[in-house]
Amino acid sequence: IGYVTLFSRDGTSSTKILFGFYKIQRAFTTGSVEPLGHVLLNIALFLPFGFCLAGCCPKKSDKLLYVLVAGIVFTTAIESIQYALRIGECDLEDLVANVLGALLGWGGYKLFVKTK
Repeated sequence: IGYVTLFSRDGTSSTKILFGFYKIQRAFTTGSVEPLGHVLLNIALFLPFGFCLAGCCPKKSDKLLYVLVAGIVFTTAIESIQYALRIGECDLEDLVANVLGALLGWGGYKLFVKTK
């Protein structure tokens, strides 16, 4: 996650904080699924985070709230670093997609891996 979100990016001359769900809006207004590719990639990127969190901390991660908070904190840290280093956009849409990916990864672990 660190490589994809921080180390593989070039710096920019300006920083942006985006609060709207622009990619999702663009998909609906254009009728194209292409703008959703970025959102789906963010979800996929955080699936392992949620899956591993459930496996590494089984007692804490039994609670959905723990995974939700961990996903929000981790994603907020990444978005803040991107903003501070000017290597990406600080995007609410990314935060929601990342947390959704973590929750889906957690759900996948709970669904497919037997826990005691």
